[in-house]
Amino acid sequence: MKFYGYLVDRGRKSGPQGVDTPTLDFGSVQNAFQQTLEHEQIVTSRINKIYRMAVAEKDSPPRDAQLVCQEQLRKRRPQRDCSSSQDGRQ
Repeated sequence: MKFYGYLVDRGRKSGPQGVDTPTLDFGSVQNAFQQTLEHEQIVTSRINKIYRMAVAEKDSPPRDAQLVCQEQLRKRRPQRDCSSSQDGRQ
């Protein structure tokens, strides 16, 4: 929600989009972690895109944006590590 506030504060129209029904059957624990990792990668790429747009427009991103980017990387580590260990790629 911080990014919505950031955009609205700068006169941009923004709001939540529709939410897809979540997957309830992953088939295996490994698939659950793999899909979680893929989702986190999508979220991270979208956050990075907003951050790059702010920099390109010379609108210094707030410190909160940097913290969100760091948090996304931190959140992806457990999924990536677990997914790798399931494949035997530690």
